[in-house]
Amino acid sequence: MLARTRTEPIPDGASGSGSTASVISISSTSSPKRVGSRTDTLIDLTSSATASAMSSMTSEDQGPRPGPSTLVAPQPSIRTYAGKSRSFLVPLPSGPSGLAGGLADDDLGLEVRESYTDLRTRWGVDNSEDDPRPVSPYGSDSSPEHPGRKSKGKERASKVVLAPGMMNDLKSITELRSKGESRRFMDEVGYLFEGMDEGASIGVRRSSALEIVTKLCDVDFARRAKATDFLTRAWDVLRGAGAGDGDKILDAILVLFAACAAESPQDLLELVQLPDFVPTLWRVLPSVERAKDALQLVQSGLGDFELKKAGISKAEKIMLRSLFSIIVNKSGLAPTDACPALRQLLTQALAKVPPSLHQPSAFVTLHKSLIAELSLVPSRLVAYDAGLPLIPDPAPPGFAQEAPELAHIEACLVILDAFLLGRWAESDERPSLCDDVVNGEKQEELIDGLMSLCVACNAMLRGSADDDLFDMADKCLESTLRVLINLSHENTVWCRHLLRRELTLPVLMSLLTVAQRQSQSAAMEVNEKKPVLDLAGEGIIDDDTDQQAKAFDRLCLALGLLTNLVQVDDDAKDLCRATRLSPSCPGSRSCFRTCRCTSRINALDALVGVYLHYRKSDADHDEAAATIVRGHLAILFGLLMRGSAPNTRAVLDALPGVTRRAKLDGLLSNAREFVGVYAEFMVRVARGEGAGRKDREDEDEEEREREEERHRDERAVRDGASEGVARDVIGFLESLRDE
Repeated sequence: MLARTRTEPIPDGASGSGSTASVISISSTSSPKRVGSRTDTLIDLTSSATASAMSSMTSEDQGPRPGPSTLVAPQPSIRTYAGKSRSFLVPLPSGPSGLAGGLADDDLGLEVRESYTDLRTRWGVDNSEDDPRPVSPYGSDSSPEHPGRKSKGKERASKVVLAPGMMNDLKSITELRSKGESRRFMDEVGYLFEGMDEGASIGVRRSSALEIVTKLCDVDFARRAKATDFLTRAWDVLRGAGAGDGDKILDAILVLFAACAAESPQDLLELVQLPDFVPTLWRVLPSVERAKDALQLVQSGLGDFELKKAGISKAEKIMLRSLFSIIVNKSGLAPTDACPALRQLLTQALAKVPPSLHQPSAFVTLHKSLIAELSLVPSRLVAYDAGLPLIPDPAPPGFAQEAPELAHIEACLVILDAFLLGRWAESDERPSLCDDVVNGEKQEELIDGLMSLCVACNAMLRGSADDDLFDMADKCLESTLRVLINLSHENTVWCRHLLRRELTLPVLMSLLTVAQRQSQSAAMEVNEKKPVLDLAGEGIIDDDTDQQAKAFDRLCLALGLLTNLVQVDDDAKDLCRATRLSPSCPGSRSCFRTCRCTSRINALDALVGVYLHYRKSDADHDEAAATIVRGHLAILFGLLMRGSAPNTRAVLDALPGVTRRAKLDGLLSNAREFVGVYAEFMVRVARGEGAGRKDREDEDEEEREREEERHRDERAVRDGASEGVARDVIGFLESLRDE
């Protein structure tokens, strides 16, 4: 075999076609060994003795040689790396003239091929697939019309073709790294999606789906997923694999996928564009209710026999435990070690969906799920009255003694409130249940559940030491009051249903007095503390200020519901006079339903006490909040006194002032002031801010403007103290004053 080996430079003046012609030697493996020489015979092709040496070797060797010839370099006695040649591999010249010395390739039996580097350059192997400018097949000096002919002058700019690996259209290492990460990420995603093919077994599809949500809970993976269409592709793949069609494992994984995506508004906005996203979530909700939640069944401590009766095998039990570990340890959806129920994760995701995407056909599912959860609240009140915890933590195993999921109830109430405000999609196929709920027909279970929930949340707000439970009770109570306000607005049926419940007025009066005390206590704590400033010199909202704003919101919502009841039904006027409570009731276990303290007064005197508290012009409360509460109470007093002489005497006797006219002038002044700020107040309360709550620094300005525009509808909080009603009450107070 012929091989190219080390070469030596030829000094100037040596014979050959060039001053630096290469030296090539041929060695035959079949030549006899000679004494004092190397095994391989070296023949110099550049000297005149080359031809004679080759002819003598040909004459001595009879017949063909048994082995191929090999190109080797001469072995000098002293090796050196100096001079012009520093490489052992000097390329051989090629061309029709043959090798150095005029010897043709065919004469030596050599075949000089084009190097791999030249081939890769000519065929563009190393060119980037993303390069929009492909390398021209012609040389840098060639013309595309006449290959091989140089272009003249500056008619055509020559393109420099660099060596492989030297062309790069990226501008920075950051772009290069990002490009590589994206390709590796897409390869990883493709590997995950391979196991979700429809032809794969159910076990493989479940494992692949579990791996997808596991990756989605990783921070780095989620960050890279935002730069691609991973979420929409993953949703399509999950749906194609059977998630959302009844398989308990795949349905649970689909719920976790939706809950993780709903944590980011941008990701949720991307998914809700899919036509089957919201309908699929509503269709899955009945399959993850309390008695059907496979994840909660495994957590409850049931044995394998009970789980098998529920349709859960041992393999599915292992996979559900893996899913439980992902939710608790990786997803960030569980603030404590307790895993939230699947129905809770699902309704919380649906509550974040734009209301206009909910179809009226989903109202039946929402109503059934809410009623099923509210039905557990009355039994917890009985247990609390007997000395047991209101919400056991942790919940005991089994479903019979389990506490209601407050987070699930709160999410359902948020969705229901959006429906009552007319923000759902409009459809001709509206179920009759929608009208029954709005009109208050056959809704005894809903009414009992909502009022029991108000009592339970009020008890938790007054006696709970758990911050998480306190916050959840506050959210749940606020959502309940909003729903009741919208249902009872100018609705005689709903108002009568509420007034027939003996817990309605006691709990409303308790909320008013407790909220007033909490707001006052929080204001005093804020005034005692020094203001905390950030780097910009602006105040930072602390927990006390936030609690004060929440207490103010509860007070306003309770006032709104009470005003609705008094405006529509005259029985409410007599019930207010007959209801008795202590404004300083500590809210012990014996008083959580109705106050049993010895220093009780009627509800009218209690309302006057709240009114007098907010008449003070000191720093105990925000002036804007005081204006709203004073005006709202003035309107409520006018409604209570109109058509009821006993209430008129009771209210005027409790109000401060020397004469009857002076007392009524004070009410008129506050009522007129309230009319001017009512519209702004309704927007703030509907947005959940309250009068004393400041905007968060990280809140987006455009989003806040859109939210304010959406809540500008006067139906946002529909209580009885509307502007028209307020003007009628002002007219009544004026006539009463002038008598």
